[in-house]
Amino acid sequence: NAETNLETAKLEYDKLVAPLDALTLLQTDNSLLQTQEAKQNAADAIDKAYEDGFNSISNAFLELPDTITGLQSILFSSDLLSGVWNVDYYYEGIKDSNDGALKLKTSVENTYKLARNAYNANLLDYKSTSRDAATSTIESLINETYTTSKLIANAVKNSDNLIRAYQDAIIAKNRKLSSISTTHLSSLNSYTSTLNSQISNLLSAQNSIKNAKDSLVSATRTLEEKRLSVVKTKEGPDDLTIRASKITIQQKEDALTTAKQNLADRYIRTPFAGVVAKVNVKKGDAGSTGTAVATIVTKQKIAEVTLNE
Repeated sequence: NAETNLETAKLEYDKLVAPLDALTLLQTDNSLLQTQEAKQNAADAIDKAYEDGFNSISNAFLELPDTITGLQSILFSSDLLSGVWNVDYYYEGIKDSNDGALKLKTSVENTYKLARNAYNANLLDYKSTSRDAATSTIESLINETYTTSKLIANAVKNSDNLIRAYQDAIIAKNRKLSSISTTHLSSLNSYTSTLNSQISNLLSAQNSIKNAKDSLVSATRTLEEKRLSVVKTKEGPDDLTIRASKITIQQKEDALTTAKQNLADRYIRTPFAGVVAKVNVKKGDAGSTGTAVATIVTKQKIAEVTLNE
């Protein structure tokens, strides 16, 4: 294992200092080009997101005028009783039987007023904004139209609640429902369906722009990272990297030397040459310092012995 580790370290060093081959250079350049293309695609996606966003605004304003005008007609015309606004007529029909009648009527009027004011301002902004306007302007208009659509949808919902309360009260009194109230509810249902679609499309446009922006930021960072990586790859390893690789080789050489020493320590050797006369142990026996393993007869004719005085 120590020999293999040393050989591996040497191969890694040789690979580190070897010049780049044609295939590696081509792959490196292609990788950079692919990253540049990804960034361009992200930029194109942003342009498309703003284009789609402006289309969503345009589609909304094909239907918002009819919706807000229709809502105004339902609430503030005198279809049900001459000289009396419809919203007041519906209120009069439920005030005696519904404790929340006044609150419901007030909610209808307040939410309509908010929706109408938002629509009027939004319409002016839409008329003054071209398709080629700055992206920040288009994004702001998308957000404004989204908010306006939600305010109108809320006003439609409250109006629907008022008329349904009126119909419930009339039915409870065993009186005949006005066909006009049913027509109003049908119109409100149609407005709700239209507004839900508009709100969904505008929200999708907001998310598409946000996601496209995030993708462009990510692609820009990746491109810069890839560019620096290509430069570093073509320049080759720096001195510190080469030095670290050499140190690794030295460490593997030291480990091999230690392994060889440990291997040598696995054997028992005599301090002199001779003939084995007797083996005192067998495989598996335990031994310790001073244990006689074998008896060796030396060929020397003189024995050197150390004695005290």
